[in-house]
Amino acid sequence: MVRAARWLGLSYYDTRMTVETGSDVIEYLSVRTHKNTAPAELIATYGPTTQVYHATSDTLDHWLTERYASMQLWSRTELYTEKFITCHGRSSELMSN
Repeated sequence: MVRAARWLGLSYYDTRMTVETGSDVIEYLSVRTHKNTAPAELIATYGPTTQVYHATSDTLDHWLTERYASMQLWSRTELYTEKFITCHGRSSELMSN
């Protein structure tokens, strides 16, 4: 994929990425390691702002969540929930060059 991206002229840089999970927050760190390019990094956190809830039948939340789960199963991507779980979230990020 890297060669295809570069052949298409897409910006693709080598990076070192880490993900750490805490009790209620996920932290992401990405540092560019690509040679002959400007240094860059991304530091981001994500966590829920509400309690987890299960979408009620016959609501838009339930319909959208079911469709998302169906697409995950259709594409053979692993779904990490036993039931349809939704919550609102917060995120913050810091990027530097």
